[in-house]
Amino acid sequence: MISIRKAATELDRLDQFNRAALSCYGQAIQSTQKHAVEMDPLQLAQFCSELRRLSGLVASAATPDALTAIQASFDAQLKDYREKLREHIERLRSDFAAAAAALEAFTSSVTSNASDLDQDLKRQLDRLKKTAHTSQDLAAIRAEVDTTVDRVAASIERMQAANQLAIAQMKDEIRLLHEQVKSARTANASADQTHTQQSAAPIRALAATNKPFSVVLAVVNNLNGLRTFYPPNIIDSVLSSFEQRLKSLLPGTPQIERRAKDQFAAVLELEPAAVIAISRDIARSLSTPFVEQDGGVPHTLRLDAGVGVLEFRPGTPASKFEHKLDQLAEALAGGA
Repeated sequence: MISIRKAATELDRLDQFNRAALSCYGQAIQSTQKHAVEMDPLQLAQFCSELRRLSGLVASAATPDALTAIQASFDAQLKDYREKLREHIERLRSDFAAAAAALEAFTSSVTSNASDLDQDLKRQLDRLKKTAHTSQDLAAIRAEVDTTVDRVAASIERMQAANQLAIAQMKDEIRLLHEQVKSARTANASADQTHTQQSAAPIRALAATNKPFSVVLAVVNNLNGLRTFYPPNIIDSVLSSFEQRLKSLLPGTPQIERRAKDQFAAVLELEPAAVIAISRDIARSLSTPFVEQDGGVPHTLRLDAGVGVLEFRPGTPASKFEHKLDQLAEALAGGA
């Protein structure tokens, strides 16, 4: 009887210790979130969102394997955020170095021009003093004064021209930077438009058969934010992974069409009710983080996905159905 009581007490103690350990681990994740260094608001928001999710998983962890998986994900999130901060700091250093170099070049140009002007002024004044002390000819003194004035004026004009050239060069550098940013935005918009034009035709062709079908539309809502922090190859890779995951989550062999860079339309010849029933699970699975490799370095990205279902009914004009898809895409984006 005493042995049973001791065993029960020991089990109770171990259970309390287990709950305390899980609670402390969850609080450690929350402390990491609370004291995370902020370099960029969007990066910090994404990082904190992942840590809140992991903290919630700790509370419901029921097996050692589940806790081990949480730890691996926690470690990956910390490494990924550290790399983002490092990249952000390196960009700041690079921008600062470029700005310092431009300012130094401008300062050196102005200093050099001012030094040249100062030396030239001294030479002209020395000549003028010498003429005034050695010459008794008033006409010669006047001529020397006129010459000095002309030379000083010419020196000032040269200095102003040189400074204006340096300023113009700095303005030109700024203009080039603005053009590069504008070009990148235009390229992204052009790519999105190309995807829309290429993918609209198949849906229109299927609608022309006048047979019923359903479309599962998945919209990535944080693509623009990800573009700010990741290179194009990582973005393209994670979108491809997103498309493959969507395809694997759907029954049968659905055809995935890209209506835009951030929109994926899966065509299914199924009843809408059957597709709607699994749409919530699809949205949850699509929001699970993706791990993409770049030069051997893993990057963990989470795509905020909105998922909706639209039914095509026989007799509906293709243009009207596509308009409804556009409206659904706007609603999914607005609800993120």
